[in-house]
Amino acid sequence: MKPNLRQLEVFSVLMETGSVSETAKRLHVTQPAVSKTLATLEEAVGLSLFHRVHGRIVPTTDAERLNSEVEGVFAQMDSLVSSIIGLRSARAGQLNISTVPAMAATLLGICAGRFQDERPRVRIKLMARMSPEAVEDVARHRSELAFIHGAPMHPDVHGEIVAESEFVCAMQASHPMAGMDSLTPQDLRNHRLIFLDAASPPSLPVHDKFALAGVAPRIVMETNMSFAARAAVLNGGAIAVIDSLFAMIDDRPDLVVLPFRPRIPLQVYAVRSAHRPLSPLAAEFVAHVRGRIAEDYAQGRPGLLPAV
Repeated sequence: MKPNLRQLEVFSVLMETGSVSETAKRLHVTQPAVSKTLATLEEAVGLSLFHRVHGRIVPTTDAERLNSEVEGVFAQMDSLVSSIIGLRSARAGQLNISTVPAMAATLLGICAGRFQDERPRVRIKLMARMSPEAVEDVARHRSELAFIHGAPMHPDVHGEIVAESEFVCAMQASHPMAGMDSLTPQDLRNHRLIFLDAASPPSLPVHDKFALAGVAPRIVMETNMSFAARAAVLNGGAIAVIDSLFAMIDDRPDLVVLPFRPRIPLQVYAVRSAHRPLSPLAAEFVAHVRGRIAEDYAQGRPGLLPAV
């Protein structure tokens, strides 16, 4: 027979009080109930834990040793209860998030840092993935959340729009086009351009805008990372037509970012499982992301628009 928590609780209180009557009073039970519980505990552990000396209860050496172990058990129980309370209040726990590289390096990296700083007992795992893999992580419950561009096309997940970015043109401040208010495909004719690669879904509408304008873009470089395009721009004379996300953390005076027109909106989706509700921690994180986007927008910072 194994001792149960109630038996250990009675034992622990008796070790503290040294009195059956005081133990009964603290636990709101009768003295016979205390004596019976101790008897069943001694039977369960196979040890004699107390003996009487001049009418007083005196713990044996085995009881003293057992008490140190019991104190450890109750300390762990207190920690468990604290963890449960933390999970309920979104102040503790593990949160796994998958997202595309551009968001990992900007919006999600910023939000994860702030969110964890406000909740020291939270541990976050933020993984940079391509959109299909990020969605699959959620569908297979490897991640509770994913953030991607565009609606997720998977039957086992659900997506909600949390923000909107757009395509911009990034170039060195010394570039002849840097003084424009915005740039169109006609403006970019014959200029060396850096595009997101054709395998990146967001690049398709850019190609469409050039085709509708009857302009063949002079593409000198393609990449699947906006930050790679940014690095190339800073070390060359090309113009990058890329997502505006990087502007959230980039305010270099030698880099100019202009709107691309006609405007190409890029909707940012938070993705979760379609078969289970978000944990309080994950729901708090989504709210935190929305709050950061709204804060940046209110202060006129570039990068994202709040979802309507």
